[in-house]
Amino acid sequence: MIVSSKEENMKAMDLEWVELLLEAKQLGLTPEEVKEFILHTKKANQL
Repeated sequence: MIVSSKEENMKAMDLEWVELLLEAKQLGLTPEEVKEFILHTKKANQL
């Protein structure tokens, strides 16, 4: 099976997201709180 570099990058990003959410959970944050933080940061960077 041939795996494209795009597929490899997607798998790596998926793993990073899982690690991020697990770390957030250990800190007592919910997935919704992480989502709100990301959206707020994105909006602030667009200004």
